[in-house]
Amino acid sequence: VYFPDRVIPMLPRELSNGICSLNENSVRLTLSCFMKIDSKGNVLSHKIMKTAIRSSHRMTYANVNKLLSGDPELLKEFSDISKDLSIMNELAHILREKRFMEGSLDVDIPEPKITLGEDGIPIDVFLRPRGDAEKMIEEFMLAANNTVAKEYELKALPFVYRIHEKPDPEKMGELADFLSSFGYDAPKNGYIPPHILNGILRKSENTADEAIIHRVMLRSLKKARYSTANEGHFGLASECYCHFTSPIR
Repeated sequence: VYFPDRVIPMLPRELSNGICSLNENSVRLTLSCFMKIDSKGNVLSHKIMKTAIRSSHRMTYANVNKLLSGDPELLKEFSDISKDLSIMNELAHILREKRFMEGSLDVDIPEPKITLGEDGIPIDVFLRPRGDAEKMIEEFMLAANNTVAKEYELKALPFVYRIHEKPDPEKMGELADFLSSFGYDAPKNGYIPPHILNGILRKSENTADEAIIHRVMLRSLKKARYSTANEGHFGLASECYCHFTSPIR
């Protein structure tokens, strides 16, 4: 459970902050998904293995974003991984563009960040920025989750998928009417293909309508849920998807 000033973990802190956390320079037993990806973002091969890893650094999103922007002090401090991060960022951009071309929805609702005073009373609310660092983690997480889900579907093994069913036709009709009032054309037959939804999202970027269009579109979709039967993930345009990437899970 996330609060403005603290997090209550799903396991006792001794476990969640200890053996279950990828602490800097600490060896941790993990389940790893190694993926070989080409310059077009296609996963050519993969292997899932039990591994022991050691994190080189405890990085923050803010520092990685500064490093990718060329901050000289951070480039010097993290010189051992700066080249890797640059290549990772390049790959993340390729994966992201490929995902959108295939119909994955780019519904971006800004996350609020609350600043508390010394007495615990909120004194400010602002939007948490999302830079390349956040998007990089997102793309690699999605790639791993897709790859692992496909592995277990092909093997026909018992598995828990994260599914997102196709939208309700009535809600899609209402969404089409709503979008038309803002000047956006969408089919009114009860189904709006993902590539059309994505086109509207992109057209609305940096306009006064962006926030309301993203929010209404998101609410017009069904909620994602867990299932032992694979029914695909509409929002991600994925044939099979799962939640594999959290160390706690």
